Amino acid sequence: QSFSPSEQHQIDSINAIINNSLSHDTALASAYGNLSILLYVSNIDTIIPLCSKSIQIAEKALTKNPSVKVAKSLKNSISDALNNIGYAQPVCSLKPSLCV
Repeated sequence: QSFSPSEQHQIDSINAIINNSLSHDTALASAYGNLSILLYVSNIDTIIPLCSKSIQIAEKALTKNPSVKVAKSLKNSISDALNNIGYAQPVCSLKPSLCV
């Protein structure tokens, strides 16, 4: 897999957030969604698991009665993830070879 220096920098930054045990749930949910966007061009099969992880993190965080601002960010991450999954599922249904 070959990425441009800019893309690799973005991937490294996102992975730093994901691997940081102190990252806030909003950052984690967003990071998984952003990573799926970066990787879908070369690995469309990564969209669904990464976005599912984003949704899982956001939904769990929403059960903790977050502030309005945090709740909005978490809901935006869920919305973005569902949108990305909605894009990937038809592609994977029509061209299963892309999603193996």
